[in-house]
Amino acid sequence: MNHVDDHDLGFVGIEKMIITLSRNCYEPDIVFYRKAVAKTFTADSKLFPAPDLAVKILSESTRNNDYGIKFQNYAAHGVGEYWIVDAENATVEQYVLIEEKFELQARLGKTDKLASVIVHKLLIDLSKVFE
Repeated sequence: MNHVDDHDLGFVGIEKMIITLSRNCYEPDIVFYRKAVAKTFTADSKLFPAPDLAVKILSESTRNNDYGIKFQNYAAHGVGEYWIVDAENATVEQYVLIEEKFELQARLGKTDKLASVIVHKLLIDLSKVFE
């Protein structure tokens, strides 16, 4: 969040943000919205559009949806970047929207750095995330 705030890039939301898409609603673990969309939010906003970046921390109970219907819906609604974090195995899969489909940009481990395609100049040292 500090990077986004420090550079006035938009809005980062965590848990309990209900993302409404045409087929389903979702609650990603972390979302990012660019300023153009974020400035339309109010303190009373309860439902949100598809984010520019969605992050999901994988769990066994949600694995099929995270790689299945949710994966397809996020792509269909223009989510530009989707990270699936597997905390148990200390990995992150970074998917980027290309021609309306997600393509695997990188599969990263705890010694790697994750460079966002959507969030300007965001570089995350995964060794700090998975300590």
